[in-house]
Amino acid sequence: MTFEPSIFLIDRSVTKLSAAIVLEDALIPDRKPAGSIRVWVRETNEQAVKNAGGTYILCDHKPGTYTVRITSEFYSDEERKVAIPGSDEEVPVLTISLLPKPVYPFPEDTALLRGIVRREDGKVLRDVVIQAVVMQSQSQVKAKLAATAAAGDSSILLRDVQGALKAGDLLMIRETGFAESEFCRISEPLPDYPESNAYAIAEPIRFRHSELTPLYMQEESWMIQSKTTENGEWVIPVANMNAVKLSCAIVIEASGLQPFRRDAELVYGQSVSMGVITLLA
Repeated sequence: MTFEPSIFLIDRSVTKLSAAIVLEDALIPDRKPAGSIRVWVRETNEQAVKNAGGTYILCDHKPGTYTVRITSEFYSDEERKVAIPGSDEEVPVLTISLLPKPVYPFPEDTALLRGIVRREDGKVLRDVVIQAVVMQSQSQVKAKLAATAAAGDSSILLRDVQGALKAGDLLMIRETGFAESEFCRISEPLPDYPESNAYAIAEPIRFRHSELTPLYMQEESWMIQSKTTENGEWVIPVANMNAVKLSCAIVIEASGLQPFRRDAELVYGQSVSMGVITLLA
């Protein structure tokens, strides 16, 4: 028996890698981003392909600068420019950290600050950057209460102050159980005789604190960013807190409006709302 040779026509094509996009979860960097995510090029409307390792791949784009856009279920929208090179140049790799939206499935031990940003006319503000400057206690006691501080007091008498205190300094009044620990900010006017006169504080004391309760100076530790959604909502999450309470300064700036700054508390495993924040013209 003889066999006639067969001829097969094979369609061969070559795909050229143009860019790679690596997405990270800003809250939990070692975890792959959750939910549905779309990565695409604004100029061509071509969608990136996700490979087995979770990296998004762009192929067969002509050299030039393109806008990569990321839209997703649980993260704020992101845009990045990418320069796609010629054939003999190294392929660019973009690493983008995704900021959780308020609807993100946060772990139960996460501390959350939430709010809404709007204008005086009631219009909500979208894509406004929210910054949280998180503070941590210095290791040494800064001062002690020289007398009992009652809830509602707007000044505190101190003793054994280590170094100077100035207006704007933030202190933690630290109780043993931490539940009634709180933060106070020194304000003007400063006392002429600190040994016998009390320091004014920006907000009244919320809890009773006994004489000799220690106070710890707070210092800037790290910063977290978020963005408002189409509804003006925002969330600041802190995972893996090393303390029951942390203080942070919330800073909001929008073009043509007055900047907003306010102290807030992050509490382990709790969600705290700052309500509606109105930015003034």
